[in-house]
Amino acid sequence: MSVEIFTDGACRGNPGPGGWAALLRKGDTEKMISGAQETSTNNQMELMAAIQGLEQLKKTCARNPDYRLSVRTAGYYPVDCRMEA
Repeated sequence: MSVEIFTDGACRGNPGPGGWAALLRKGDTEKMISGAQETSTNNQMELMAAIQGLEQLKKTCARNPDYRLSVRTAGYYPVDCRMEA
């Protein structure tokens, strides 16, 4: 079974008020999660979307190691910061 997470985050101004969202999809089942912060940066919101998506996955799929995971981000920062770590 495959699980997909689609993420995005943004803020108005940098720093400024920001928000994030993630869509989790497993087969025909989808779950949308989102959040906001009064003061943030665009990079913080991009990362928060990916982190929260993975946290939700941990809660729902932790007992099945056979899932194939795909995380798709709207920005490059969540991937770039991971590659540079």
